[in-house]
Amino acid sequence: MGNTSKNCPTATLIPKVDSFWIGANIPGKIVGAYNYTGGLPMYRQEITDEIAKGYPGFQREALGERLELEHWLGSDWVRNLSCMMKFDSEWQVLVL
Repeated sequence: MGNTSKNCPTATLIPKVDSFWIGANIPGKIVGAYNYTGGLPMYRQEITDEIAKGYPGFQREALGERLELEHWLGSDWVRNLSCMMKFDSEWQVLVL
């Protein structure tokens, strides 16, 4: 998924302007494409492939580790890099 999200916006003006659309309005946030631009059919296929491979594009962490990250880095910073997902009845953080 990362390649599609990185490559498609380069064909537009989006990466040429510092704006909220790419995260440039938040100090310390990595500026980049935070949306998927490949279309729904490709997104579904890439998600299905990622699940089948065991999520190699994600780093899984337990919720307690997320809380420790928030303590040291600040919740806004951690929120910008991760999302919560439930695996095997346990909430975990996917650090992108």
